[in-house]
Amino acid sequence: QQAFTTLVAADRGDQAVELLARELAAQPDVAFEPALLDRGVDVAVAHNRVDLAEQFFSAWRKVQPDSPEILAKEFKQRLAFGDLAGAHAVGLQLLEQRPDDPQLLEQMAHLAEWQGDSAAALGYWISLSTLSKDPAQFEHTWRLAMQTYDFDRGIPLLAGIMDSRALTNVELDALVYAQESRGTPEEAEKWLRRYVAKYPKQRLAWVRLL
Repeated sequence: QQAFTTLVAADRGDQAVELLARELAAQPDVAFEPALLDRGVDVAVAHNRVDLAEQFFSAWRKVQPDSPEILAKEFKQRLAFGDLAGAHAVGLQLLEQRPDDPQLLEQMAHLAEWQGDSAAALGYWISLSTLSKDPAQFEHTWRLAMQTYDFDRGIPLLAGIMDSRALTNVELDALVYAQESRGTPEEAEKWLRRYVAKYPKQRLAWVRLL
């Protein structure tokens, strides 16, 4: 540990992580200090040594197999070096421990979108919408549902707005379009009748009802 720290302090981090990796290989049964492995991950990522960071994470898990701190660190670092599939796998484990973590849900939603998995991304965004009242996030959520033709999940999102406020004209049109595209215009009519009873001054709602 002292040699590792000395090399890092001397700005020789590449040599430091190689030294640590050699020690891990030479002493596979030794429980290295978690703080040392934690630092080793940081230095390895900083020097773009993803291979060594993987080794340090593996050794760290053996020392502290149930530590949420390791998962959080691994999730962050895998995102940092672009391992999206690995970050997603670690993120799923984190969600088991922290299912109501807004920041984690948002990260997982973005991660799913980057991987082209819009269905999973929508699920994360919907879960987030129950915890956060961010208007921009909510708009992104319902628009994603409409863009992917996931009307079964998108319609309840838009329809539920009326419980707290009137819909914008854009939201109202999106809801009616979704109902018609799904082949359930009668459901749109029922909803519109309830809607105009609550918000009778919104002219577009009457137009769409007619």
